[in-house]
Amino acid sequence: MNDTPTAVDVNASAQPAAWELLFFELSSSLPGVGPFPMSEVFPLSQTHPNVIGRVRDATIVIPDRRIARNHFRLVWDVSAQAFLLSNDPNVRTPTSVNGRLLGHDEICPVHAGDEILVGLARLRLQHRPGAAAGSSA
Repeated sequence: MNDTPTAVDVNASAQPAAWELLFFELSSSLPGVGPFPMSEVFPLSQTHPNVIGRVRDATIVIPDRRIARNHFRLVWDVSAQAFLLSNDPNVRTPTSVNGRLLGHDEICPVHAGDEILVGLARLRLQHRPGAAAGSSA
């Protein structure tokens, strides 16, 4: 069995989620990248860490060699009513939120409408009104 992902993949439940990441294609013509779908929506958990990286067991898999195996995590913070983004301490490719590069040890709150750029992937956090909070695993 080949464990190399060939497209953006998600291991999260297919149940409706209150929070989602919308994925946009930036480029699939570079070596070691893609193929990516034009856009895809992935549910986020408010009860478990959401790991974004290039390994198959990440919550959201992005097949880009510029992205670390477990590049960053999004964890729901009830008191802030936001996801907190933290990079893996060993990442080489910077992560930015709304155009601002994050430091290796920086934890950044991410709210609905915020854009995350990592490698060649651009992601936007969105909230779906009416969906049950924390309904995805």
